[in-house]
Amino acid sequence: MKNFKKQMKAALLASLFLTVSAAHAAAPAENELGFTIEPYAGWGLLGNLSISASGSTNSLATFNGFATGAMAKVRFMRMYFAGVDFTWLPSITGAPNSSQSLATATTFNSYKFGLLAGATLPVFPISFWVGYNFLDAFTSNVTGGNSNTANTFNGGSLKLGVGYRVFQYLAVNAQYSYSFYSSQTTGGSTQSLSSGAGINSNLLLLTASVPVDINL
Repeated sequence: MKNFKKQMKAALLASLFLTVSAAHAAAPAENELGFTIEPYAGWGLLGNLSISASGSTNSLATFNGFATGAMAKVRFMRMYFAGVDFTWLPSITGAPNSSQSLATATTFNSYKFGLLAGATLPVFPISFWVGYNFLDAFTSNVTGGNSNTANTFNGGSLKLGVGYRVFQYLAVNAQYSYSFYSSQTTGGSTQSLSSGAGINSNLLLLTASVPVDINL
């Protein structure tokens, strides 16, 4: 009889443990909160800087190059996240359009900083996000005579991304951004761009990242 009671007690304790574990696994998503720091590096390609005026669009330059940056995200309700993202393209190789004003440009560089929000699928480790960069600058270093002039377009950009987490500390990502510039700085002087002429750029970014999760 004693052995039977012990067995029943053990069975009840095991059942209780399994029930609590199952309840925890099925608990509301609000119970999970954490942070993710995710540095990344990769390549920007299919870049195009263009100007739109009088109903037509002309390419100023095409470009591609090495890119690096980092995302810092807050994770909540298990599948959602929001945070900030910084991207830097330190040295872009480009091909200026010979008929446009950047024809003598030799090098380009760019940076973007802004917000993002998205979600990770509950079954597969695939994430989707959208974002807005409130800081977006594209600089062309133009040679003229014996001097070099940096010509910088400033504005914002929209972005759309998708990522796949291959392992715990490895993910691959693709992100498209569309930039629209409102001012231009040349030789230390900044001026607003004409409302009738819009200068914009687009870029596809392919990266590998190292996500580091901090769970609370």
